[in-house]
Amino acid sequence: MSPTASRSAGVVLAAVLGLALLAGCEADSEPTAAGSADRETAAGQDVATPTPGPEAGGDAAGPGEGGPGEDDAGDGAPGEGDAGDGAPGEDEPAPPRYEPAVPLQPRSDPLAVWTGEEVLVVGGVDIRDELRRDGAAYRPGRGWRELDRAPTPLSGAYAAAWTGGMLLVVEPSAPAVLTYDPDRDAWEEREAPEAARRLGAVAGWSGSELVLAGGSRVDGEGPEGPQALDDAWAYDPAADRWQALEPLPAGPQPGAVGGWTDAGLVVAGGRDDGFEPVGDTARYDPEAGAWEVLDDVPDAVSLGGEVVWTGTELVGVAGAGGVALDPASGAWRALAERDEPAAAGEQLVWTGEEVLVVGGLAFAVDDDEVSPQPREQVSAYDPAEDAWSAWPAAPLEARQGAAVVWTGAGLLVWGGDDGRFEDLTRFDDGGLLEDPEGDWRRLEP
Repeated sequence: MSPTASRSAGVVLAAVLGLALLAGCEADSEPTAAGSADRETAAGQDVATPTPGPEAGGDAAGPGEGGPGEDDAGDGAPGEGDAGDGAPGEDEPAPPRYEPAVPLQPRSDPLAVWTGEEVLVVGGVDIRDELRRDGAAYRPGRGWRELDRAPTPLSGAYAAAWTGGMLLVVEPSAPAVLTYDPDRDAWEEREAPEAARRLGAVAGWSGSELVLAGGSRVDGEGPEGPQALDDAWAYDPAADRWQALEPLPAGPQPGAVGGWTDAGLVVAGGRDDGFEPVGDTARYDPEAGAWEVLDDVPDAVSLGGEVVWTGTELVGVAGAGGVALDPASGAWRALAERDEPAAAGEQLVWTGEEVLVVGGLAFAVDDDEVSPQPREQVSAYDPAEDAWSAWPAAPLEARQGAAVVWTGAGLLVWGGDDGRFEDLTRFDDGGLLEDPEGDWRRLEP
């Protein structure tokens, strides 16, 4: 496909998905009303000036390696401590019960995260193009449990992070930061500065703070679309305090990707006013409280929508291969080529040994008509060998926008849609693959 056709397809897809994400809220609930003016304080505290930055409290919290405990029963069967084994203490919540079926309606673009024990799947866009507040948790070896509803619908364009103990979500549909505690099955809504409200920010957990940068304004569109932002913020959930940081050194980078590394928050790539990829890369050093300019992305390749941190490199797919960044040295390297070029919306997960590339949309252009073609295969990249291989394709209809998570013991894929511009189909099924040499197990609705 020509670069011109690719860009046209990307513009159409972005416009369609953007309208779907912002179309509305869940029919049975009203979203929290957004604030009408910028705030100078957050949660009753002053918003700091962009001088000292946050201090990282350690390595970013990542996926746990543990699977189900030895006392776990099969899906849907209560294990030790489940409800029915005895009454909980007066001050203890009743233990959750897990069921085999997924207790969620069809949807795409949900927020999905591995806590070390469970996969949390929250929000997303349903078959009515409405945003959802409900969610569920999947625990390997036990099954699914319903979660408490979020205070506001989740749009899919949030900044989010797992802290190791709670889920943090900066929801652009309201000037708020949402916290979810899976042990208590409880959400909390905290005030956030209006200026921190944005779509598509690059975000990461430092070990003590949620750091986010860039993105676009929720409202106030200009003639070229949503206004791209270059400011950055840090949120300390323990102190419930926001702090403004230095802005991105290259200015706004709409469409940039990145995340937290052991050297700080990396923001890379993006596109210019002509929708051409740019190579600007910077790393925020929390100890220095400043941004450092790194080498540009090689040949300004488009990094698509996602990169993944392997513990030593930030890896992104692009074209027929991809690139990897060593954030400490600032040096990029090219990945070996794979059999098929990158597709829009591919999702990346790190297994501890390989980067898995799941789903996405390729496009066929015929007589100026663009037809989306969702991908079925799962590609695997081994950084140690600089080589690609294929994992078994899921026994599911091809899709994009699914919940895609590595559980520490296997790959979970659930939900998503077929990517069609008209008559879009959203799914409520999924699959679990615990071994690249094994078979998928279907997750039935």
